[in-house]
Amino acid sequence: MIQYDYEVAVDPENLLNVRYVDPLQRVEVRVVALTCAYVPVIGNDGRRRVAVELVFDPVEQTPGVPYYCEPQRLQQVLIPPGFLRGVHPYV
Repeated sequence: MIQYDYEVAVDPENLLNVRYVDPLQRVEVRVVALTCAYVPVIGNDGRRRVAVELVFDPVEQTPGVPYYCEPQRLQQVLIPPGFLRGVHPYV
């Protein structure tokens, strides 16, 4: 595992409530994400496509105050845009 010599500053005022459908389990998932962005990807067929990238801290899903997070704790999820159900400010 990569070791980092810094921590990510997380402020609840900059977080996002994100709802999406898990492509494998077909259930709705809700996360509090640090980022939500459209990113270019290559599909299984070799064609360029767009996906939605979510980065979140699975340990702290209801922060009330700013905190610091080790980068290796963050999780990344890529989903097809059609599986995104909503993005709203956390606070």
